[in-house]
Amino acid sequence: MNNLWALHPDYLNEVVNAPRLNALEKIGAEPLKKTATVYKLNGGSTAVIPITGVIAPSRTIESYYFGWTTLDVLAHDFKEALNNSRVKNIVFYAQTPGGDSTAVAEMADMIYNARGIKPIHVYTPALLASAGVWLGLAADKIWAHRTALVGSVGVLAATTKPDGEEIVVKSQHAQYKYSDDEEQIVKTLQSRVDALEGYFLEDLAKYRGLSVEHVQTKFGQGDVLPAAKAVEVGMIDWVVTGFDEVIKNLQGNAGNSMDTEEVYTKLSAQLQTTTEANQQLLTAVQQLATGFEAATAAISSMKEQQDAFEAKFTQQAAEKTAEQERLTDLDNVFAMFDQKPFTALHSKCISDGTTVGDAKTKLIQLMGQMSAGKPPPPIGDDLGEQGEAQTFEKMRAHYMTQDNLSQADATRKVAKEHKELHAEYLQRLALEKGGK
Repeated sequence: MNNLWALHPDYLNEVVNAPRLNALEKIGAEPLKKTATVYKLNGGSTAVIPITGVIAPSRTIESYYFGWTTLDVLAHDFKEALNNSRVKNIVFYAQTPGGDSTAVAEMADMIYNARGIKPIHVYTPALLASAGVWLGLAADKIWAHRTALVGSVGVLAATTKPDGEEIVVKSQHAQYKYSDDEEQIVKTLQSRVDALEGYFLEDLAKYRGLSVEHVQTKFGQGDVLPAAKAVEVGMIDWVVTGFDEVIKNLQGNAGNSMDTEEVYTKLSAQLQTTTEANQQLLTAVQQLATGFEAATAAISSMKEQQDAFEAKFTQQAAEKTAEQERLTDLDNVFAMFDQKPFTALHSKCISDGTTVGDAKTKLIQLMGQMSAGKPPPPIGDDLGEQGEAQTFEKMRAHYMTQDNLSQADATRKVAKEHKELHAEYLQRLALEKGGK
């Protein structure tokens, strides 16, 4: 047997099967699915993982026959419990003298690194020694029965001399020794166990938040300590009367630590973080509100500008419509100038040297007077002869035929080129209208 063992010396030559977890079955524990060894309690919120008997790195015929704890199965079951959403607390039920040190440190680190994901507890009813301590102290809290023994922090190695005599070597800080032999063999084995013990002590110091020197001098120096003494030196956290007391304390407190001061500290830190986050959120909301007010003001200003533009556009459209209506009225009035009796009046105005625009204006005024019932003003006194008038009409007809002009345009041309004929023609027309 040349392996390095983290095992209480009293069990070196007497590896026996550890007590079964009959206590769990008595309080209604049931197997947890997808695991080989895990029980569930408190409606499934608490997972109980046994570490019983000798600790071995992997499953063998001996581990199966004697009921040892193998680290490959332990690691698998621990991960399953950790990933199970219904499990809120994990409790290792540890009753072990320790065992083979192979892969113990790796398993202990797995437990230690899982802190903070779920509360991890260890309970020992009677013995938590050596490799069991290495694993147990990696958890958040350690519970022990008041009669339990905890410790055996050290490493030992055993070999056989050619004559068949067995040699056991213990690490340097494990002062509880029971075997001394050949110097050379001891020296070789001593270097091995001391190196492994260094890692053992460092890990325990890290897990418990203590110094390596404290672990060396206060954790039994290779021997086990009574549970009360183990609490006193900081190796474990509580002494209880039984496993059911642990389960009752965990029931209804899933996810919470049993240490009130620690709970207060964590809650205070969370509250501080939440307060800071809320303050940041409030600041962001205030900035958003300020931006919203500015945006609202800008939109209101744009709306006012839009309303003013629409009002101006409406006014301009109304003015344009009124102007179009006025021009239409003027066009209607001007169209009447080619009809009797305005044709004669228009021609008379033109013959007097009045411009076309002024003539139309005067005629509009004339229309207003006529619509009010007033007689039109006299256009002329002298009346031409019938022959003269016939001559004017012939001249106008001539222009209409020869120059392809309208009657109005022909009249204007005669009035311009033959003023006397045009004047006489107007006078005749006025007289004819007056006779009627």
